[in-house]
Amino acid sequence: MSQKNDEAGASAPSTKTTYTLKYPFTTADGKQVTEILLRRARAKDILAFEEELKRGGSDTGVTLAFLASVNGMSLDDLGEIDAEDMIEVGAMVVDFLPERFRGAREE
Repeated sequence: MSQKNDEAGASAPSTKTTYTLKYPFTTADGKQVTEILLRRARAKDILAFEEELKRGGSDTGVTLAFLASVNGMSLDDLGEIDAEDMIEVGAMVVDFLPERFRGAREE
């Protein structure tokens, strides 16, 4: 795994990070995905997150919904991510959510 942090200060909270996939995948339209972007959530990302929560989505489903929104991908395409990459990037997602949502899946 490789991470590129676009934040200058090491102690400052990250606002954007790129996760390099160990196992790149190809989307339905033939695009090779080699990296996943993680950045602070925007309103549209929170809407996707909340929609999946309302459907009773699993932690994985909620994480995929958030990542799909951040990366401008469909859930079907992002569903092709390798499980090992999903686990690693999934653990990083919480750092990019507003405080209010960091424990939302446990409620």
